[in-house]
Parts: sequence; structure tokens; C-alpha cells
Amino acid sequence: KLLNMKINYNNEKEVASKAIEIARRIGANAVRAQLEISTNNMYSVANRELERLQRADDRSLYIHIFHKGRYGFFSTNRLDITSIEQFVKDSVKMTEFLAQDSCRTLPNPDYYYKGSAKDLGQFDPYIFELPDTKRREIAFDCYNEIADKDKKLIYANSKYEDSVEYQYMVDSQGFEGESIQSFYTILMECSIEGENGMKPESYWYESAMNYKDFNPKGCATLA
Repeated sequence: KLLNMKINYNNEKEVASKAIEIARRIGANAVRAQLEISTNNMYSVANRELERLQRADDRSLYIHIFHKGRYGFFSTNRLDITSIEQFVKDSVKMTEFLAQDSCRTLPNPDYYYKGSAKDLGQFDPYIFELPDTKRREIAFDCYNEIADKDKKLIYANSKYEDSVEYQYMVDSQGFEGESIQSFYTILMECSIEGENGMKPESYWYESAMNYKDFNPKGCATLA
């Protein structure tokens, strides 16, 4: 379970569980629902300017239908209860048109993980507190690390990205599990004036799951 975190995906998890309930109610033999939620920020610097600024949020629900010896896989990003009900009904109906695949089933529940374990520490809640000004600053600091430092440098492009990826899985045999990860990444791409008209290019990046372990300094120089 996700504990002591400043995020709440309970509404989306309820939708995933509802999808299982609907599919079973209309006759599906077995069902698995997988929820994936991600948030991504990206700042790109080139020619001494902020070239690109991007934020992307994605929420998707995937369902695996095991019905009458057949298997179907479907997805949607419409996560309201009304839309989910029709989506599941259509998915079960379409599965009936697929070729039989008797070997495709949910795992034996005896093999499911049961119990609890120590959190692996792959999520850093500070990612939701990091100011956008700091994200921009990291991208520019990386660019300025090599800008105007070498006359051979033709082109440089620095990119700072951070993301959160959450997954929740539930099935009709009682399995329930979730995971969450955060990533901080800095990337430098550059090209230089080489010998005999050649223009070699390369890149380097640094990445960490926790901000305290993230060290963007020196990335551009290595590239």
C-alpha cells in the first residue's frame, strides 16, 4: 500500500474495481484490470533559449477479458463510471468474436504474492513540491555548462525531465497490487566541428529516482 504520500488515486482505483465487477456481472469468466497514471514535465534549452516546455498527464485503464475460452485486451482513458460500464460491456461482447485460446487464463491464485514487504523507496514525494523555476534552472545550468566554452561546439541541447508513474492491478481472483516510481533526468546532446568536415555528435544523461541522489552537474561536460 502507498503510505504517507501526498497523492490520492482512490477514485481511479474504484473505477478499476468497478470494471471487474461489471465484467463479472455480465458473464465474463475472469477479468484483470490495470490502471496506469503518469505525469511528466520537460524543459528543453537550445540556442540560449527555452526551446520547449511540456507537461503531460495520462490516465489509462487496461482490461484483460477471459470469456468462453477466449481472451481480449482493451484500453480506455475515459475513467468516469458511466463510460466504463459501456466500455466493459463492449469489450466482453467483442471478445466473443475472437478465436478460442484455451491456454490463456489468469494465473493460479496459489502463486499470487500475499502479505506485505518493505517499501523499495522508488518514489520521492518531493517531485510534487519541486518549483517549475527550479526545473527551468536545471535545464539552463546544464546548457550553460558548455555554451561558449569551446569554439568547436556547433550545437547543444539540454533537456530536464521528471515523471511519476503509478500502476494499480486488480483481478477477479482477489489479487490487488500497486506500485509508484519517480524519475529525475538531465540530458545533454551536442555536436562539434571535427576533422575533415566531420561533425561528430554525442550525448550524456544522469537520472535518479530521488532528488537527493540527482546530480546534473558535469552532465554537459561528459557529453
